[in-house]
Amino acid sequence: MSTSTPDRILDAAERLFARDGYHATSMRRLTGEAGVNLGSVNYHFSTKHGLMEAIIQRRLSGLNKQRLGMLKSALAAAEAEDRRPTVLEILRALLEPTLRLLEEDSGNTHFIMLIGRVFYESDDTVRKLFMKAMSPVIGRFFEALCLSLPDIPRPVLLRRLLFTLGAMGSTLSLTGRKADFAFPGASLDWNAEHLLRQLLAFAVAGMEAPCSD
Repeated sequence: MSTSTPDRILDAAERLFARDGYHATSMRRLTGEAGVNLGSVNYHFSTKHGLMEAIIQRRLSGLNKQRLGMLKSALAAAEAEDRRPTVLEILRALLEPTLRLLEEDSGNTHFIMLIGRVFYESDDTVRKLFMKAMSPVIGRFFEALCLSLPDIPRPVLLRRLLFTLGAMGSTLSLTGRKADFAFPGASLDWNAEHLLRQLLAFAVAGMEAPCSD
């Protein structure tokens, strides 16, 4: 089955934006990669900004559906057992769908690199689009964390949630490049399951740490 023109454009743009960056990718190069003319890009996405927004929405819609489904199940289980949801349950729902992208066979490498760029590039064009798509979901997880940890002030929990998202972004950025540090014993295990366990342990400990503010 042939790929539709919009999907061809989205796939090409995702590859180039991930590899070279949003601003470094010219529309001329993008149209050449996709095998379309500029009119096709303008017709389907209006602008380069609209194209980037469509890439993010295409990928995040499925991930966010998984996240919210897992969160809903965790909250329902806690309510049925007459307890607060645990931080581990909440953060697993937030982090696992994204980290699982690392173990799938195809179509994810460039998006993983693109997420990494959201967190480490100085230009905030892509970051703003990413946060626009994620903000409602992050809000749901924030409220769940407030329910789980009622004794920690909300501003502190919000900062810790942002630290957790930053750790996830850094993990994806390094994984996309299979980065190892240049000193003895610094080779890292990039297995998705191992990364998920380690990131969850790190994030849960940080979220539950006594408040010193």
